Amino acid sequence: MVTIEYECETDFDLGLDCPALAKMVAEKVLDMEKCPWDAQVNLVLTDNEEIKRVNTEFRGIERATDVLSFPMLPFETQIGRASCRE
Repeated sequence: MVTIEYECETDFDLGLDCPALAKMVAEKVLDMEKCPWDAQVNLVLTDNEEIKRVNTEFRGIERATDVLSFPMLPFETQIGRASCRE
């Protein structure tokens, strides 16, 4: 099961049901990875000004970017591509 937490911080209308699309994509990826656990995805759609602020705060890179992602669990070591099978 996938739980999607969705927040839209912009007035821009994509003309899509973003929460439903995010749930469908997350479920497909977890199925392809044969992930046996429940998952939660927090998705925030925002504007360039806000994502630039967050990118600067958390990564020290003062520019907008397409995607920022943060793990829910701290990792003690740097990892490469991880999957649910590991």
